[in-house]
Amino acid sequence: GELDWKREQVGAVQIAVYQQRRVYIVADASGVGVVAALNVRSGSVEWRRLLPETGEALALTPYAAITLSGRFLRAWRLGDGALLWDAAVYAPDSESKA
Repeated sequence: GELDWKREQVGAVQIAVYQQRRVYIVADASGVGVVAALNVRSGSVEWRRLLPETGEALALTPYAAITLSGRFLRAWRLGDGALLWDAAVYAPDSESKA
């Protein structure tokens, strides 16, 4: 069967990645994107940040959680969720191909 996972203050989990004692997630909270870190032992939300659009991807490095939401790629510090950087990602214009 299919498991539907939802967490209060986070929403419906779309992507989850485990690293050390946390699960980092991207979720949809009624159309608003959320990136968060959950403590695996207690289940508590260690940090939570809103995304302007729903999240589409999540990757972890040793120091950051990288999210893609809409056209924006962002890096969040693993320990406290501070935004380290963000960049607009542009897709090539499909009409410009001849």
